[in-house]
Amino acid sequence: MDSLQLRNLVLAKMAKTEVETKFDNAYHDLALASLAASTDAVPANVVIVGPRATAEDYRKLLGIPANCPTQIRFVKHRDMSDSALPRYDLAGGDSWLSDRLQNAPVSSSPEFFKLLDDLQSERSNHPDIADDSVDLVVIDLAANELQTAAAAALLDDAYRVLRRRGMCAVLAYLADEPVTADTRVGSVELQSVPLEMQLEAVVARAKLYGAAFTFRADLPDRILASGTEVRLHALKAFKGKEGPCVDYGHAVMYRGPFLDATDDDGHVYRRGVRTAVCKKTYDILTSEPYAQFFYGIPCYMPPTENEAPIFDCNTPMVRDPKVTKGVLPAGGSQACCDPSTSCC
Repeated sequence: MDSLQLRNLVLAKMAKTEVETKFDNAYHDLALASLAASTDAVPANVVIVGPRATAEDYRKLLGIPANCPTQIRFVKHRDMSDSALPRYDLAGGDSWLSDRLQNAPVSSSPEFFKLLDDLQSERSNHPDIADDSVDLVVIDLAANELQTAAAAALLDDAYRVLRRRGMCAVLAYLADEPVTADTRVGSVELQSVPLEMQLEAVVARAKLYGAAFTFRADLPDRILASGTEVRLHALKAFKGKEGPCVDYGHAVMYRGPFLDATDDDGHVYRRGVRTAVCKKTYDILTSEPYAQFFYGIPCYMPPTENEAPIFDCNTPMVRDPKVTKGVLPAGGSQACCDPSTSCC
């Protein structure tokens, strides 16, 4: 953007006149490229929700080599007149519903409600995209075309299909101030424009962890007459923090640059401190997107799966070096809770 275009933007904002910068396509490509730059792994299975380009375009923007046998599937929006199914849906059911209506047309209310029950059962038991089968889900502006509850349901569906350590990427227009009416950016009609601080919270409610912004447009894609700025953002998060917390004697050390850091579960890691963690947390913090910030300190002689005690993740503690060196056992007297209280 040259100085004249920037000046026109500033003047338009001062005059409270709505203006569009026409940079949505360029920013869209940059946002997708930022996801490729933030991960080293090449996904084997990709699902694109709300596509704006071809499979080859996504391949190029996501940094997937041409000779890589990555499968890319698209989930496009349905006609909103079909109220029985969500607009964007990874469970599907369309083919089943068409066949069922052709073979057994609905002619009464009881038959209609029976059809809805059978449809939900089919979608749950035989979804188009199976559970735990996808490495990367890209929700490409689809969240802006949905109201808040529907967008949350879409993220829940993305969580369902992702494999453990799979990544969900959300490209969405966010606002710096509340947007009180529907608006448009380029060819996209925005039904909802969350605030900048709201998207991460929606992702966290979907049980995804490690959320991090990888892109924020330098300039707003639209400035509303109220002065509110709407920008494109890209956020990534991961699946896989479920499971028991078992103490294998491992520890991590936060490298910095800040004095301390707090994770999604409220655990605090202080720079340079050998912090005790369960095996699940150890595996997470030594993998993307945390690995660059932590040193992993594995136990030299970890207990067997049957011998390992339960680890209390509510109150991380300083790990005694003798534990990681195998001189002292994991757990035992190193309880993180005061015996007189219950922090678990």
